[in-house]
Amino acid sequence: MASEATVYRVREIISTIFNLSLEQVPPDASNKSIERWDSMGHLLVVLELEQAFETQLSPEQTEQMTSIPAIAAIIDAA
Repeated sequence: MASEATVYRVREIISTIFNLSLEQVPPDASNKSIERWDSMGHLLVVLELEQAFETQLSPEQTEQMTSIPAIAAIIDAA
């Protein structure tokens, strides 16, 4: 289970990238629930996550990052 702080930070990052309010990005949001989250948007999410959390994500990890819970779990495990 990911920490609440990580989930919140991931929500902040996604809301900024896709120009949404934090309220429009619920903790269970995914690439299917956010219309603008396409392949280019996904790349921006990954790059921003790597910078914000000072980590390098593998291609396998980035493929699994399709929702906020999945992203937060991967970040917390890194």
